[in-house]
Amino acid sequence: MTVEAEKEHLRQLLKRDRMSLTENERHRAQLAICAAVLDFCEGYARSRQSCDKPLTIGLYAAVRGEVDVSACFAGLRERGWRIVYPRVQALGAMEMFVVDKAHHLVPGAYGILEPPADALPVQKEQLDVLLVPGLGFTQEGWRLGYGGGYYDRYLAGALDVCTVGIGFQRQVRAALPVAAHDRRLNYLITEEGVVNCWDPTSVSS
Repeated sequence: MTVEAEKEHLRQLLKRDRMSLTENERHRAQLAICAAVLDFCEGYARSRQSCDKPLTIGLYAAVRGEVDVSACFAGLRERGWRIVYPRVQALGAMEMFVVDKAHHLVPGAYGILEPPADALPVQKEQLDVLLVPGLGFTQEGWRLGYGGGYYDRYLAGALDVCTVGIGFQRQVRAALPVAAHDRRLNYLITEEGVVNCWDPTSVSS
């Protein structure tokens, strides 16, 4: 079986598994994940050399059972940080745009909420932290997405962006098939805590 065939087989399994969460399980896990995201971003801000510069943080609009991180929006904005969301620009390409209020998001490509047409674009060099959804993750930072490659292409060459995988603990696997173009994440956050993917034995809750 090729890497791509193996990935597609796993996608179907992981989609069904993620959708099997009960509403109560999903709600409790998302509250824990959003609290961990806020704590992580605060720690990241303190660790930077130029702490006086507000963070620019990339969120996403959840679809198809992904972890809903919309509850993070208000807390991040209260801290004075700039929030950006992705918008699909062309086949296989996406860019980030500033969103001042969560209700400003509008339906876009594939029915996913995205920034409106007049939103301010942000270059990837200006991005500090990017939350990345997915179907499957490993503690070493490998991720399985839907197969479009949008995040991998966006992050190509953007080595200074701190990438944080966001998923439910049941999405974490011991191993995933990896292709040459796949981008390894820096951190992984689930309801069980934060994993430094370059030191996966280190888990903070």
